[in-house]
Amino acid sequence: MTVLTLQQDGKIFGRVEIDPKNTQALLRKECAPEIWKRLVRYVQADLNHKDELQNFKALVEECMAWNGLVGIPEDVISETHLFRTLFAGGKRAMVKNMDSFKLCSDKLTPEEGAIKYQKDFLPVLKWLARNPELDQQARAQLGMEAARFVWKHGDDEISINLIIKGNTEQSFYSQRVENYGTVAGPICRFILDRLNSYAETADKSDVIPLKVCSYCAKIIFFERNSRNTCSASCRVAKHRKGL
Repeated sequence: MTVLTLQQDGKIFGRVEIDPKNTQALLRKECAPEIWKRLVRYVQADLNHKDELQNFKALVEECMAWNGLVGIPEDVISETHLFRTLFAGGKRAMVKNMDSFKLCSDKLTPEEGAIKYQKDFLPVLKWLARNPELDQQARAQLGMEAARFVWKHGDDEISINLIIKGNTEQSFYSQRVENYGTVAGPICRFILDRLNSYAETADKSDVIPLKVCSYCAKIIFFERNSRNTCSASCRVAKHRKGL
């Protein structure tokens, strides 16, 4: 059993045990889909419902953990599941004894952030879902709009600490997130991380597990690549129309 000790200002405020059977590769396969599911749910949600605001809050916190900088108040440290995601993300990590949203310079509440950025993330997911009905020009135009937003919030407006290694056996440097400029930042940085993995990996089938429903054009998260509709009703309606 691996034990992580959490400290702030020299004070130990928590210890977390991680089962060695939960390898980083295995946890990445578990945690990344959970984040994608939350993101798909968020962009298509009715934010008048409390549950949808809770989903957005959890989405931001999970992305923060993946990126290596997250806030967890010490009174809930024993209840959180974010350490799985922190370990899965594989970044040089820092956990602060504070509310996660206070790590964002824009100081928006979860409700304010959810409302402000929902319309911006919709074209991002439309781009990532690779709608086969869009021609190359339309896809490139959508991608340009989406990429500007993701890069602005996921890189330009995030404070990064560059750490030069004395031991260069594995790498010459590492990066650690010090601050998020906006509430959208943690989500955008997760997306950039997944885009980098998509470019580098040979098997791209499940790196960005998003599609457009072939009947209603709703964005869907898929666990099986053969899935083409968002629901049983769309599947039945498509079959009845002979599509």
